[in-house]
Amino acid sequence: SSRGLFQKAIEILRRLESTKGPNDEGTDYGEILNEKGKLFFALSEYREAIDCFARASNYAKNHDAWIKYHVNAAAAYRQLAEIDTAFRYLNLLQADIAAMSPHIKGHYLLNLSAIQGMMGLYQQGIATIDESLHCLSEAGVHTYDAVLYNNRGLAYLGIGDYNQAESCLCMALELDPTRAMHTLSELGRLHLLRGDLAQSVHYAQRALSRVWESLVNFEKEEIASLCRLLAQISVQVEDQELGLQLAEKAQVYYGQLGLWQEWGAIDEEISHGSARRVPIQRELGHSASQEIRRFLRWLDAMNSQELIHSQISKLLDIRVHYVKLFAQFLGLHEAEETNLILASRFADYGLTALEHDVVIDPSRSPQATDHYRMHPMLSLQLMQTLDMSTSVMDIVIDHHEWYDGTGYPMGKSSMDIHPLARVFAVVDQYATGIAMEEKPHSVVIADIVSHEMTRFDPEVTHAFVRMFE
Repeated sequence: SSRGLFQKAIEILRRLESTKGPNDEGTDYGEILNEKGKLFFALSEYREAIDCFARASNYAKNHDAWIKYHVNAAAAYRQLAEIDTAFRYLNLLQADIAAMSPHIKGHYLLNLSAIQGMMGLYQQGIATIDESLHCLSEAGVHTYDAVLYNNRGLAYLGIGDYNQAESCLCMALELDPTRAMHTLSELGRLHLLRGDLAQSVHYAQRALSRVWESLVNFEKEEIASLCRLLAQISVQVEDQELGLQLAEKAQVYYGQLGLWQEWGAIDEEISHGSARRVPIQRELGHSASQEIRRFLRWLDAMNSQELIHSQISKLLDIRVHYVKLFAQFLGLHEAEETNLILASRFADYGLTALEHDVVIDPSRSPQATDHYRMHPMLSLQLMQTLDMSTSVMDIVIDHHEWYDGTGYPMGKSSMDIHPLARVFAVVDQYATGIAMEEKPHSVVIADIVSHEMTRFDPEVTHAFVRMFE
């Protein structure tokens, strides 16, 4: 699981769970269930995660383990936007806080502070974060420092202390510059509140660059935070229509997360921005609007694909996750990895132009099959509005071509198929088997191997199997 091979890890843990009993000597049954829950959490399957954590608490070996499993369950409830349930879970543990080890106490307080922030209890949240930092430092754990400083900055932003907020957010950025989209968005919002639109645009563009670099699995809160900032900037540069579109996007995501305080603040921010615009250079305003419009087009394209099928969002996330891992395993260049990630996100965009019945069951008739087989060409046409590179387009157009020449839309074979499309095809088959067909990892791998030399490049197939070994 530490390598990100989640489906294989789940299969191993399920095997352990079925073969090892709770009373087997040398078996920590609670930890098996906890690890399984953490994997479901990583895959955004929060109900399954909660079930695992609840069962794990029945087999906890010690007090710290029992606390840990309950905190993990609260974190899963928070992801489901069931804030009251998460808060109740954590409050029940307050009586046990004196008995917690520094590591467990720090982890408990980290989760509590996140809930306090979501509920608008900013002063309490700051005190809880400081205590969490102290406990985790005492335990020699610094994994969560960037998250804690980010949350501390948001709390100070909530109470209007901009200097402290900027200090904390910059510290979070320094501690973990690779996962900083949310922090950059909030720094942009901070400078907008100060009236420094040029600096706000600077941070917004840095946040946008993270979207262009790697569309992997950005959290809804990150996307909502960025949309919120971009909506305010758009209004400031006198693009009211664009601002309203982005504000609506932000409210959709905040509503799904149950963050109603942020949801309600957006209308006021937009009307306030309309009434008090800050002068800005025409060139800067035009540049910002162009980049923001591009982001919105990409976001609309991703959202439209989610309407294709109830499992399409899961399919895209799994596909992107494994194409990134596989690209790194193969030692591909960063640009090739990025192109594969973008192709993974948008290869099925053409399906949005087809009738729903054709997408769900393309084998229902010869005509339906013919229409379905045109979706790579349709994806290509639709993606031209997204300013994609020709390299990404080449992957998308070839991703259903088969190694033996029986694929579509052009019937290419072997080395005539784009090399990255041959990589993508194997990952796509794996993600489809896992997400759409709900097959176990080993069954999907066996299916891929059975189609080497017909559908898939044998060298690519062997490399994919080796990645899991």
